[in-house]
Amino acid sequence: GAGSGGCGRVLSVEVFGIRGARFPGEGVAGGDFLYYCLRTAPEGAFALRLDGRASPDIVPAWRPTMRLEPLLLAENTLLLTGCADRDEVLRRLADHAGGRIESVGAEGLYEALLDREKRYPTSTPEGVAFPHAMLEEIAETVVIAAILDPPVDFRPGEHAPIRLVFGIFGSSAKPFQHVQLLARLAMIVRTEAARNRICATRDGAALHQCLIEEDRAHA
Repeated sequence: GAGSGGCGRVLSVEVFGIRGARFPGEGVAGGDFLYYCLRTAPEGAFALRLDGRASPDIVPAWRPTMRLEPLLLAENTLLLTGCADRDEVLRRLADHAGGRIESVGAEGLYEALLDREKRYPTSTPEGVAFPHAMLEEIAETVVIAAILDPPVDFRPGEHAPIRLVFGIFGSSAKPFQHVQLLARLAMIVRTEAARNRICATRDGAALHQCLIEEDRAHA
């Protein structure tokens, strides 16, 4: 359960289906946690859901220190036009990543993205999605950022159409690295002003520059 003390306790975290990751925190112990800071957490903090219920506790003791800049290559920032649905977005992300992750290939990456998205949807009400594939065959993390034009419904009737998507491909042996990366991305796109700046870019080069500037703003 949630409490008010216990500095230095360890939180067990689930982030969009990434289980077993752990980090130091305070004020919360036990339970099954879902990190969800886009809508509710103050800058740099974590809002938690405890056993499926919104927790009143904000945990400011742990802040994401991973930087996006070293992971985001200019060749991996895209403007995806004319995607008919969620599955086409995932297919195009996988096709792009497949040329950079030879150990798996585009079809294997697409199947991993689709399977995880069906089990743990990664879209948010703010119009951002974080589909990811975690496989033991992937040695190094690959991040692909894309603007969708027009926006695409990932969860029709539940969330706004998705304008911005981050495809994340990484090793299943490094779950905490993925928690850190998701936390960094969530921090970067947390405010409506930041999302509007990012989504106003109209090509891959401008998107890359904007994301790097937003990342540096949270150094």
